[in-house]
Amino acid sequence: MIRELPANLKKMGRYQLFVHFALVILAAEVVLLASQNRELKGNSSSQEQEDSLAVGDYLVTRGLQRIQGEAEINASTTRVIFIFTTRCPFCKINVPRWNELASHLLKKGVRAVGISLDGPDQTKEFLKEYDLNFTTYCTSGDGKFEKQNRFSRVPKTIVRNPSEQITSIWSAVLSKKSSSEVLSLASEEKNTNIQSQGGR
Repeated sequence: MIRELPANLKKMGRYQLFVHFALVILAAEVVLLASQNRELKGNSSSQEQEDSLAVGDYLVTRGLQRIQGEAEINASTTRVIFIFTTRCPFCKINVPRWNELASHLLKKGVRAVGISLDGPDQTKEFLKEYDLNFTTYCTSGDGKFEKQNRFSRVPKTIVRNPSEQITSIWSAVLSKKSSSEVLSLASEEKNTNIQSQGGR
């Protein structure tokens, strides 16, 4: 028994050393994960702060490239703008409703256009899979458009007045009710424009 004691002590010493070493590694990982978590929270809150595009603002549309369709984005008849990315699942859910809205709006003499926040290649691939029935533009995909317009979340459905000032914004999947609101507001803007032109 007495001869085995030093061996047992050695084993205990190795075990304690192993446990100590494992605890040091775990502590280091906890510190690393905590700092990453802090960084992610910081990025998240800064993105939320960046998403400050609001009613009354003007959408900066310089540098967009038209991928399909003929509607001019800054024409007085272009009242509704759909903003999306090719990877956003909620944007894909909105596609049928956006197509339906674009068709109804066109019958009323109002145009809708889409803006993809991705580059031309990704947008063209997206258009092969999703048949958009409205003129579609894209950005260069470098994030400048979002920074200029102070937003980060998509999908967005935007209604503008004849002066291109934003009158309403939906930053979510459109419900039937919100689709009706978009249609009504965009049509009202069109009628307002006709009345003001007639009164000159």
